[in-house]
Order: sequence, then structure tokens, then C-alpha cells
Amino acid sequence: TNPDDCNLSCPMCECGADRRPGPPRRMPPALATAVLREREGTGLAEVIPSTMGEPLLWAGLDALVDLCAALGLALNVTTNGTFPGRGAAGWAARLVPVASDVKVSWNGATAATAEALMPGLSFDAAVRSVETFVAVRDAAARAGGRRCRVSFQVTAQEANVAELPGIVSLAAALGVDRVKVN
Repeated sequence: TNPDDCNLSCPMCECGADRRPGPPRRMPPALATAVLREREGTGLAEVIPSTMGEPLLWAGLDALVDLCAALGLALNVTTNGTFPGRGAAGWAARLVPVASDVKVSWNGATAATAEALMPGLSFDAAVRSVETFVAVRDAAARAGGRRCRVSFQVTAQEANVAELPGIVSLAAALGVDRVKVN
């Protein structure tokens, strides 16, 4: 796994499984900023910075968050749930004020399944991180701030499809708003 792409090694993910040789494919932060500034005033409402890899590792994410906030754009992020660098509370404080949805890749209702499908993941730590993220989100909403949606994004596959009811139950218990199954 290239640590600039992702900190896990999920076999269903192109970057995590090292299926793509060469350097990470990351948009230069200046290009992302230029594109958003170019689209200012055109009706653009939401920005989705990545659906591959771990966007919380992208060097341009802080600038993107700031620019989205300045332009009144919602940010829609998918993370693997490890919250690298800042931890769940730090990332929640950073993302919640601007995010419409924070999707957490979630691929099991049990540690055995989740850790097998997302090598490098600690299921117990991921559960605690989601609890923390949701608590920060809910506290911000109670204080009059944004209440972004928190979702589980599941890649349904033979190894986890039997756990879908358990994933939905876990999501409900953690205060996750929806489960999206791909």
C-alpha cells in the first residue's frame, strides 16, 4: 500500500490492493482550488474529493475544506474510518462545520469480517472512532452548528453480505444516519 494513497490494504480497493503501479494519483491542491474558484457562482453546491484511497491523507484537504467553507459549498467525504493524523475528534471538528455527509467505509458487523476485508483496520478502534465522530457532530448541532450526515458505506461481497443486518444494527446503535450498500 502506498501510504500517500491509503493507510489500509483493502483487496476491493484499487489503491489498497496495490493493483496500480507507480506514484499515487492525487490531484494537485492548486488544481482543485482553481477548479472550485472557476465554478464559483455557477450553482455548484457540493464537492466530493475522493472515492478511492483515504482523502484524509491528501495534503490539499485542509485548503479544500477552507475553500468550501468560504464559498458556501458542502463537502461530502468518504474515509476508511481510521481518521489518520488528527483522530476522530480532530477530524470531526474540522469536517462537521462544512460536511454534508461523512461516509465511513464499513465492511463487517464483526471484527473478524471487518479486519479480513480491510487489512490494517482495528474494528474496536473503528467503532470507538465512529462513536467519537458522532458525539462531536451531535454536540456541534446542539450548539447551533451543522449536523452533517454520517453514513456507513458498505462494499457488499460474498464475505460480508450475511452481516448486512448486523451492520445496519451497529450503525443504528452508533448514531450513524444511513447505510449505503454498493
